[in-house]
Amino acid sequence: MLANIVLIIVMVGVTIYLLYKEINLGIIMLFNAIMLIIIKRVAFADAVKLGISGLFSERTIKVIFILFFIMMLESVMRKTGMIKALVDNIEELVGGNRFAAVLMPFVIGFLSSTGGARISCPMVDEAVGENADPETKAFVNYWFRHTWLDSFILYPGVILASELMNVSVFSLFLHMFPFIAITFASGVFFGVFNVKKEKVERTQPVLKSLKLFFINILPVISLIVFYIVLTPFFKYALEAATLAVLVLLLLIKRYSLTDIWATAKEAFSVKYVLIISGVMIFNEVLNGSGVLVELQNAIANYGIPRGLVFLVFPIIAGMLTGMAMGFTSMSFPLLVSIGLADNIWLGALAFAAGMIGQMVTPMHICLVVTADYFKVNMNKLIKRVLVAEIPLIIVVVAGLFLLA
Repeated sequence: MLANIVLIIVMVGVTIYLLYKEINLGIIMLFNAIMLIIIKRVAFADAVKLGISGLFSERTIKVIFILFFIMMLESVMRKTGMIKALVDNIEELVGGNRFAAVLMPFVIGFLSSTGGARISCPMVDEAVGENADPETKAFVNYWFRHTWLDSFILYPGVILASELMNVSVFSLFLHMFPFIAITFASGVFFGVFNVKKEKVERTQPVLKSLKLFFINILPVISLIVFYIVLTPFFKYALEAATLAVLVLLLLIKRYSLTDIWATAKEAFSVKYVLIISGVMIFNEVLNGSGVLVELQNAIANYGIPRGLVFLVFPIIAGMLTGMAMGFTSMSFPLLVSIGLADNIWLGALAFAAGMIGQMVTPMHICLVVTADYFKVNMNKLIKRVLVAEIPLIIVVVAGLFLLA
């Protein structure tokens, strides 16, 4: 067990160091995967299978396509002036720039979308303007995109967690509310207060502002509604909803084939494809190398306190996967087997612990795209997020050791 823990710590350390050297995260993850294969002596044939599985898996392809569609949608909304008009009307309605900057990522947070923070990046940028440095804007966008802690009832991670715990999704979501409130307050204190307050004077009647706000936010609302409607019937509900809204917007804005091609070329990012592919390959190798199974067995055999297991294992899984579905599928089966389902509050606390890990790792695609958009150092952004996580960490640690 000790060797595996050291191995994971070394990989995290190497990742952080190479990120400081501004090496593409995808290349770093491929390097980590190769090192893991060598150290764990994975057979060459098995390593090739894991690599191919990670590169061409359904999940990898889905993430690449959904991010591509999102970036095309953002490009159309930005170039046609919808984003600027949307932010202008929000600022007039709320009378200032701070709440306007929070509202967009907060609303986008209802939508389960890998890399979904990319949708709200230009909206936060427009709302904040010159009233904060790029790192603060990146923090506000990334943090409030995840204020819901990925526990809204549409998210696959919370659905899986509730299924494993044999509780309703809605019940688990309700038990997450205290942690959601702490997260929101922490974001306000560590992020919003660093944005220079700017009062916005009203230039038009409230009803007109509401009308224009609704018109310009309609693509986002439509995407969420389509997704909710399609989810019970269609496996690729999010992809279909995003593509449908994109096509409709292209038609309404009368984009020519030349314009569509130019937008597609701008939206397609080789860098993001490399990052996503590297992360997914690493995940496959991590699972296939047996490291996680060895860790699970050691925890079960050495009689480690349940509270510590409920805290540490979701955090590690969150850091390694960068996804709620990832830390849930990796950690909750083991945690349920040692009593996590005894109390729904234990499940909520463990889920919050997984989110803490997910928020402070470069494996999180939302972190990558946000840092890239605002041109900020990823490690500096992670440090800022980690500081803002301290209130939640204190509550989760106290709660687990009191209840476990």
